[in-house]
Order: sequence, then C-alpha cells, then structure tokens
Amino acid sequence: MPRCFDSARNAPEFIQGFFIDGDWLFRGLPAELAARTLIPDQEFYGPDQTGALPGEHVSQSLRPVHELGIEADLRDQAFGTMRVAVDIGLLGERFRSQMLHLAGVGAMLILSLATGLALLLRSVSHDLESARRTENFVSAVTHELRTPLSAIRLYAEMLQDGWVEDDAKRRVYYQRIVRESQRLETLVERVLEKGRLTSKETQVEPGDLNRVVDGLRATLIGPDEDPARDLVFELEPELPSVLLYPEGVRSIVGNLVENARKYAPVPPGGEPIRVVTRRAGSAVWLEVQDRGPGIPESERDRIFEAFYRVGNETTRTAKGTGLGLHLVALQADAMGGRVEVVARPGGGTIFRVHLVQADEPAT
Repeated sequence: MPRCFDSARNAPEFIQGFFIDGDWLFRGLPAELAARTLIPDQEFYGPDQTGALPGEHVSQSLRPVHELGIEADLRDQAFGTMRVAVDIGLLGERFRSQMLHLAGVGAMLILSLATGLALLLRSVSHDLESARRTENFVSAVTHELRTPLSAIRLYAEMLQDGWVEDDAKRRVYYQRIVRESQRLETLVERVLEKGRLTSKETQVEPGDLNRVVDGLRATLIGPDEDPARDLVFELEPELPSVLLYPEGVRSIVGNLVENARKYAPVPPGGEPIRVVTRRAGSAVWLEVQDRGPGIPESERDRIFEAFYRVGNETTRTAKGTGLGLHLVALQADAMGGRVEVVARPGGGTIFRVHLVQADEPAT
C-alpha cells in the first residue's frame, strides 16, 4: 500500500457486498423455475430429495456452487446439489403417441392420394370413353351421310344420262332416290331432335296413346308388306289418357322398331316384332318386343347413353349413329316417363316405356 494509506490502516475497515439467502438460492428459486419450464415427463429433485428415483428414470445432477464459481471449501462444493429426472415410461408413451399420430397422418395422406388417383383415373377413363364415342359417332355419321348421297348421285346421273329407258325401272330408281333422301332427312332430324330435347323445349298434354301409335301402321308396315311377317300391333282398348306429345310417341316407336329390325330381324316364318300398349296399375306401358339375341345385362344401363354402341365403327356391320335409343330415353323423360329394357321370356328383348296417366281426359 502507498504511504498515504498508512493512517487508514489503523481506522475501522468496511467491507462492501450483499448477502444471499442460501435456502432461496438453492431450494426455492430452482423449484419455482422448474415448475415453469419443465414438461410433464420431467421432474425436479431439490437438495433435500436424495436417494433412488422411483420407476424408470434417467437424471442429470447439477452442483450450483461449482457451476457458479462460488468460492467454497471443497467439502461445500456439493452443497445444494439438485437433479432433473426424465421419466422413461412417459417418454416412451409420448414417443408411441407421436408415432401413432404420424402414422395416422401418413395413412390419411396415402388415402387422399389414392382417392385422388382413383378420381383422376376415372375422369381420364370417362374422357377417353367420351372421345371414343365421339369418334365412333363421327365415323357413323360420315358413313350414314356418304352412303345415301352416293346412291342418290348414282341414280340421278343414270336417269340424267338416259341410261334407263324402261319406265318401270325408272320408277324404281325414283323410289330409291326418295328413300335415300328420307334417310338423310331422318339423320338430320335426329341430331336436331337431340338438341331440342336437351334444351327441354317440349310441352306435354293429355292424349290418346292408342290413336297416336295406330297412326304409325302405314309408315312402319308399308302398303306392300305383310303385317304378320315383320310387325304387328297389339293395342289394349280403353286405355286412360296419358301425358304425351304426338311427335315424341312417334319418335319412340319409330326408333325402337328400327332398332329391332336392325339388331333382331325377323327370319322367314319367325315371330314378328310386336308394338304393344297396355295398362299396368296406375301406369300405361308402351312396349316394343322382339325375338332377337337379347342385350347383356351389363350393357342395359348404357345403351341409352348418347353415341354408345358396342364395338368399333370401322368393323361394325350394323348401320347407325348410336342416337336412336338415346332419343327414346330423352323423349320418355320429356313426357315425365321413363324407359327400361328387360329380357323377354322365351328369348329376346322388351323395350318398355312407362307413361304417366293424365288427370284430364284426352280430347
């Protein structure tokens, strides 16, 4: 010390500092902090809690006197020793719970992915099926247009160039031209009819079903054909009036009869196609029955879809556009009814249209 401090050496001495409560520092404060910060599977053991830990635990000891660098006798280095223990059992349960949660999330993700892929596959399959039907329809329409146009042109050129001198043969050629022209007209009318029915531009009214169906005899049978050979009408008398519009009934019967003649032609001496009307409880049925090969049950729900035809247009021998039966379903729906196809006892098919009785009598 410098000499100037010699006089202070003999005076009272002051020591500056502060006093810390050891119980608060090593017992109260750690317990309070442990209560705030430790998670449920961690436990705090103070200096007074010695001995073996209960259950399955792992612990980490802390000696605050040593860690804080407090000057102390070596015997006091362990003063205030505390421990933080982790319950292995709770930790294992927590781990299993997290794994189950992770597995659940993974399963949901896999299920969502599988569902999305299934919906995507279904959508792609539907689009491919629609594209295939459209392609078949275009091929069918192209063929249906080209065939009558070629025939009309051929017969017209032969008549124009004077190659046909016989009057009877000339009349036959004229009849063929008219028939092919009607075939073209029917094709165009069907396409227009689909658009009209899709837009719901039809109005129904009470009507006499038998009168409308009976008016088709001359058109469907023809004056030069034997009715008993190809087509017969069986109309139940005194049917109640039904909701209809005549053009819709004519379209239904015409398409169903054409479909039966195309896919279930009547062989010589075979049972003819039947157009039947009858009452069934509160409903009135219009049926077209044939003795053809029948329709597989797996196809019955799809034959009324637009442009649907079994097979490929490039290899199919039967003519058509796939619109006939679809128009039948649309016409039946427009009149408040429905159409179904069932197997005919003894072989063949029955196309049955359910019509709704009208509250007012037919006029």
